[in-house]
Formats: sequence, C-alpha cells, structure tokens
Amino acid sequence: MLYEFDPQIHICKFGFEYFDHALISQYQYNIVANLYQREISISFYNKRNKEIVDTLGFHLSTGRFNELLHLVRWEDYEKYRDLPWDWFWDFKNGHNGYRDGWGYHFWCLNESGNPLIQIDMSTLFYEKKLPQYEKLLKWIIGSYGDKIKKHIQNKEWCVMW
Repeated sequence: MLYEFDPQIHICKFGFEYFDHALISQYQYNIVANLYQREISISFYNKRNKEIVDTLGFHLSTGRFNELLHLVRWEDYEKYRDLPWDWFWDFKNGHNGYRDGWGYHFWCLNESGNPLIQIDMSTLFYEKKLPQYEKLLKWIIGSYGDKIKKHIQNKEWCVMW
C-alpha cells in the first residue's frame, strides 16, 4: 500500500545530532532528513572547530519513502513533547539503561503550526517499548548503516558509528 506524504500529518524535516561527552572521537555527525526533497544526509564534522570534513547523502526511493512514512506521523511524536526528565528513566516506560556519555539530540517539525519537538536521547529502551524517535533512528541505521560504515572506513578521520 502506498502512502501519500502530507506535511500537515507527517514530519517534514528531522535530525539526529550525535553528541559525545566522553570524548571517544574528535569527530561527530548529524543526520538530517528533508522529506520534501526525499533526502537524508549525514554530515561529519570536527567537534572542536565545527568544520565539516565529509557529507554523505541518500535519495529515498519510492519504496524507502513508503517504508519511512509510517514512522514519521506527527501525532506519534507529539506525546513526547515536554515530558519531565524522569519519564525517560522510569522502568514502566521501557527504560533499559543509558548511553554512557554519548547519545543524540533529536528534533522534528512539520507544517501543522505546532512548535518544534526536541528530545535528548540518552536513555535506552526495551525493544517492545521503543519510542517512535528510537524506531526512526533504528530504521535509518538498518537501512543505511552498512553504506555509511563502508563510506567512512577508509577516511583519515574517525567517527563512532
């Protein structure tokens, strides 16, 4: 079944900004998607001076775009807006540990007139209770992770992927 992209119903743009407080690598990356353009891009940059060292982009085929649309329904993200910090640490919500010193900052927006949603992703969840933003990141890594790893493995700079 093919879905129609509707900027009032679906997220139009989103991003995952990797952060590393543990200083594992001097390089970090951002994943940004523009669903109007059907594009996902990953920018790798030096975190000290914010200089971009490489960018990799993917055009979403009709099949991939169709897979993605059920993961980017705005109403599935709205429930995570302005949650208290302890919600993410509550076992009944699926908390299963934490990313020690690293994680992602997630943001998304659409054309509904609602403000930007932002979530710091420092906790881990059980598979059955994954929040929608974790499912989205998992889909990106599952769909493009091998291509990204292959692209960065022969670079003179290093990033944790």
